[in-house]
Amino acid sequence: MFDRFVPFWGEELDSRTTPIEIGRSNRIKFDKGDFIGKAALHKQNEQGHFRRLVHFTMDDDHDVENDVWMWGGEPIFRNGVYVGATTSGGYGFTLERMIALGFIVNKDYKTGELLPVTNEYVMSKDALYQIDIAGRRFTVRQSLHPPRLPGTQVVQSKDYSPTLRDKSILQAKQQ
Repeated sequence: MFDRFVPFWGEELDSRTTPIEIGRSNRIKFDKGDFIGKAALHKQNEQGHFRRLVHFTMDDDHDVENDVWMWGGEPIFRNGVYVGATTSGGYGFTLERMIALGFIVNKDYKTGELLPVTNEYVMSKDALYQIDIAGRRFTVRQSLHPPRLPGTQVVQSKDYSPTLRDKSILQAKQQ
């Protein structure tokens, strides 16, 4: 789930979340005729969106053996200012570290005005993101796309029963 950055209904997705807010605007087929919500999506595409689903990966300061784990609902901070909350979190076995998904906003705290959440805002090199877990803030790295995962390796041992996928990988390697 988390390693692949797949949003789930009830956690990251609901009836008010748009494909633009979760980074899936490329999946919208505007040229396929009319559909419910088309005008609203066009408007959001032009004016910008005011929240964005972001993938977070814990830095090495979180000890998975001794520190509390994320489950969802933890506050997200950008340069010390609250910008949102995680929707889900857990251990990414492929990445071998804690990871989370969460929505962030871009708010002018002097005026209270919500500003569009642009890719530049999310990925700014000057931005330090932290997630508060049980009163302790941990540094995280943000991403708008799924992380690169290690290559597929087929485990071969006498106790291992290969899956259909593993068998096709082995066959491809032999050819």
